[in-house]
Amino acid sequence: MDPLRLALALVLVLMLAITALTQSRGAYLALAVGMLLFAIIVNRWFVILSLVAGLGLATAIQRIGIETLADLLLTTDALGGWASRQEVWSRAIYMIQDFPYTGGGLGTFGKVAPVMYPYFLAGPDADIAHAHNLFLQVAVDLGLPGLAAFAGLFSGALLAAWKAYRAYGARKEVGPQGLALGLLISLIVMGIHGLTDAVTWGPARPAIIPWCIMGLTMALYRISEKGRGRGERG
Repeated sequence: MDPLRLALALVLVLMLAITALTQSRGAYLALAVGMLLFAIIVNRWFVILSLVAGLGLATAIQRIGIETLADLLLTTDALGGWASRQEVWSRAIYMIQDFPYTGGGLGTFGKVAPVMYPYFLAGPDADIAHAHNLFLQVAVDLGLPGLAAFAGLFSGALLAAWKAYRAYGARKEVGPQGLALGLLISLIVMGIHGLTDAVTWGPARPAIIPWCIMGLTMALYRISEKGRGRGERG
């Protein structure tokens, strides 16, 4: 077996094991959506599978209700289900309304929210360090201008990853094309997971990961553009 493929397979197994150990249902959901999108991009026949998955989700919602399904997906030891998430998100929105231009400051949500906007469901002594939503957390910390800047960087990285994937695919460069697709799916998974959590922002240890992914994406895109220019001149 090719040593590179073996190494990649081992890394994949390691990352899946780490994801399983997090016991984060939001991460599981984001990973499932990312894998489905990956399959659709590689082989359009997987669109049928996505339709089946969508039909199954619609059936589940009809049978058990959207709030019950949300509780099953979002309930954790640290935070309750859908109602608790809504309470935390509402406190984040209050904080954004009070500090729309400058934000409350990086990492201050856990200290400011219980004092200025007490929790009723979680209780006054609840230790909730962040807004459990990446985009709300950015706005809480940096204000709406900071959120606009982050959204621009994030959406720009998504577009760059897609363009790099198309450019390398047109030139039949399988290795860089696969890397571009992996970065694209990574960004999508990070964005989906960011709807229910904010562990990739602020003082948290994984906070460096999004910047590494976006930086690598832009570098790969720039290289793909240079390669296209050489191809056109040739």
